[in-house]
Amino acid sequence: MTIQLLPPDYDERIREAVRSFWRARQSPGAGTQGGTHYPAFPEFQGASYARRYQLLAERLVKEQLYGAAALMLSNSEAGAQRGDFSELSVATSHRTLFAEFAARVAAAAVEGPIA
Repeated sequence: MTIQLLPPDYDERIREAVRSFWRARQSPGAGTQGGTHYPAFPEFQGASYARRYQLLAERLVKEQLYGAAALMLSNSEAGAQRGDFSELSVATSHRTLFAEFAARVAAAAVEGPIA
């Protein structure tokens, strides 16, 4: 019995999100809003890239496009040597993400195999 909780391209989507985040981290401070390609959300005005990712993650969960999302920040030295990281909010913490995942696994186990 196989229960698929994640989309088939989940790993690649996560890798691309991480790559995108690290590319964004190369530019310190607030980024430019919108540019000429598309309009940006008003709350992105003057926000750092980390804050933008936090707002996006919270919005995706609020609109029920994602069950949960985590945003963990670390500098390359402290993260690599000691595993240090910080989180911007409880809503985007790794504990919230894991709790949501555990709840989905438990629910799937109770429901049993899909006929």
